[in-house]
Amino acid sequence: MTNEIKKIPEPSWVKGSGANSDIVLTSRIRLARNLVNIPFPPKARIQDLKKAQKLIDDAFYSHPYFKAQGKAKGKSSSGGFTKISFDELPEMDKHLLAEEYLVSHAFVNEKGPRSVYFNKNASVSFMANEEDHIRMQSLLSGLELEKAWKLVNKLDDVLEEKLDFAYSETLGYLSTCPTNAGTGMRASVMLHLPAVTMLNLIPQIASKILQLGLAIRGIYGEGTEAYGHFYQISNQVSLGLKEEDIIEKIKGITTQIVEQEILSRENMLRDLSLQIKDRVWRSYGLLKSAQLITSEEALELISMVKLGVSVKILPPVPVGVLNELFLLIRPAYLQKTLGRQLEPLARDQKRAELIRKRL
Repeated sequence: MTNEIKKIPEPSWVKGSGANSDIVLTSRIRLARNLVNIPFPPKARIQDLKKAQKLIDDAFYSHPYFKAQGKAKGKSSSGGFTKISFDELPEMDKHLLAEEYLVSHAFVNEKGPRSVYFNKNASVSFMANEEDHIRMQSLLSGLELEKAWKLVNKLDDVLEEKLDFAYSETLGYLSTCPTNAGTGMRASVMLHLPAVTMLNLIPQIASKILQLGLAIRGIYGEGTEAYGHFYQISNQVSLGLKEEDIIEKIKGITTQIVEQEILSRENMLRDLSLQIKDRVWRSYGLLKSAQLITSEEALELISMVKLGVSVKILPPVPVGVLNELFLLIRPAYLQKTLGRQLEPLARDQKRAELIRKRL
């Protein structure tokens, strides 16, 4: 029997709350963990993955933490947390969860037993049998790395009460990828940087980020492009570093980039006022009138509208409304919202129609 997501999760990051949420779309803390005496996923056989899945499920259904998070409905629920098994899950639903950042795109394409678990506002979640046996995360709106760390650290403690994690006294937590050994932490922020992009300052920023041992990527992480002036910044190594040190470094560089983006917006409005106004209003006009629009084009135009609202070229629009559009235009989310699969041309038509109605 094929599983299907009946109710689309509503991620908290869409609301546009938190510090500097106009520029910092999300803050994320992710931890990688593996179970002792079971081969790590890339080397595991199906029976190994099934064993890991069962141990994780037993922890999930037995610990009171997962029952005490409020009430939610889902495919398989333990209190406020919901479990979704990827066995026989429709492809569209798999991609929907990736578009919401609840699972990675690599996870969508993996084979064998695997699941995702999340609380009712999707601010805390974890995957079973991705690159590591467990990938847990907290994803929040705005620059809220410390808060995200507190939430995911609690989840880590809860799971470690029930599970034995692979750990070395000299290396720390063991991971499939050496860069994730040690703390197993990946801290990241997603930034909306239209002004520094248009002023061609990204190469300069990227150079500084790389010198600090950090990475800059596109909207879906490693190997993806920066559509719509959105960029992810994260640490590359966790071995030999404390969690607080990683967070402090990411937060420090993010604060500097936010300040540079604000200054760049002011400079553009002073020196290129007419050109920026024209581009913003053209973007708004296209979104209001287009009959066909791809997700990539929509993202670029929404980015300019988001900039226009921020610098008061356009009338005020709540950050959450624009963030919601950022999610609604994506292929799987759009089709799930409409309740049916669509051919590419029909998707472009429905996407344009949805945007016109929202604006």
